[in-house]
Amino acid sequence: MKFKPMIQAAVGSLLFAAVVLTTGCDSGGDDGNPEVTQRMVSGVVTDDAGFSKTASGPIAGAAVEAVSFASVGTGNRLEGSTTTDASGAYSLDIETAGEILVVMATKATFSTSSMVQLVGSGDVTAMPMNDETDAEAGIFVGARDQGFALMPSQVAFAVDTQLAAEIKQGNAGESDVATAINDGDAAEDEYTKSGDDEQPDERRMQRDDERKASFIELQSALAAGTDDSAAVRAFESRYAMAALEAGIPASVQARAAQANRLTVMSQLSDLSLSADAQFAMKKQLALYASTAVKQSTEAAFEAHGSANGVLAQLDADGEAMLDAIASASSESELDAALSGYNASVETQLRAEANVTGATITAAKSAVDLIHTTLDTALAAATTASARVTAMATFYSSAETAIETSFAGNSNAAFCAEVLTVLELQ
Repeated sequence: MKFKPMIQAAVGSLLFAAVVLTTGCDSGGDDGNPEVTQRMVSGVVTDDAGFSKTASGPIAGAAVEAVSFASVGTGNRLEGSTTTDASGAYSLDIETAGEILVVMATKATFSTSSMVQLVGSGDVTAMPMNDETDAEAGIFVGARDQGFALMPSQVAFAVDTQLAAEIKQGNAGESDVATAINDGDAAEDEYTKSGDDEQPDERRMQRDDERKASFIELQSALAAGTDDSAAVRAFESRYAMAALEAGIPASVQARAAQANRLTVMSQLSDLSLSADAQFAMKKQLALYASTAVKQSTEAAFEAHGSANGVLAQLDADGEAMLDAIASASSESELDAALSGYNASVETQLRAEANVTGATITAAKSAVDLIHTTLDTALAAATTASARVTAMATFYSSAETAIETSFAGNSNAAFCAEVLTVLELQ
């Protein structure tokens, strides 16, 4: 998850102006007429670069206000404001029926903000404001302004400290990042609906509830001042596993997550993002999709009847891949993390399916042209439906090509299931 300090003095009022329809007691907006509750939001304002970064210090004397959001739609500026004390701390009394806040602090030419996920009807302590939270809040507001129903958890997962820094420096546009996140998520949802034969809508709702819970857990951990790095990593892991926790089949989720990743990847060159900002997004996309690929691979081997020792090795190799992705600082390191995992899986596949390395290489070569066709189709696609159609065509064609390469082997379908997903790593 990740963040940015603001865009200057007046930006606070500009952000409010961009999202606010009315000022006053929040009526709940697009969620109908839920009960308006009075509560207190507390937190700390800093000018830090992000979590686990060197602290620059708290901001005393900053004015703090809030905008309330429902699950969809733009925001409503709330009445009331407060001022941070000498330690940068604030406590803001609000009345709202919304479930999400963007809390903003301004002082002279300084401004920052953060998203807050409200919990029940009680008071809540927000995570400390810093550059990272500010970038996230800006992307969230930019998404809502464009009519996208993104939630805090989706934005927090997609944005890391590196991307936040690029946004602060003007090397990445918040609206562009919001568009990319939304398009990827739309493709993932579309693929999930087409690939999950049992209760796809109910499972997606359960997934979204789990994602929300992961953000609330992160918010609480960071507010408590626990190990920031561990809290962020736990959030990323829980968020990436949300679909599986909701019962979406591992094979469906792996392909849906890859639809998300490749949709965004196909658009990066068209967005106003620096090379560093693009790399930051690629890392988070790889972390998300590769978590699903790991689970899908292990499920396929387990269904095949592989021994516990094999499954344990696959799990260890998968965890090593995810750690390497998270720590990658260059494209080559990211590629090495993915290719290293693929090689480990292929080693296990050779033994489990009784096939040679040459046969696997030939099967992968047979998919190269199909992969190129997919890249072209994704680059040309303008809707989630078109992107999902391109992905579905790839998977079907790739599985057929791989099974043909293993003709005569009783494990051909097993090999095709595993290698087809690895092909898009």
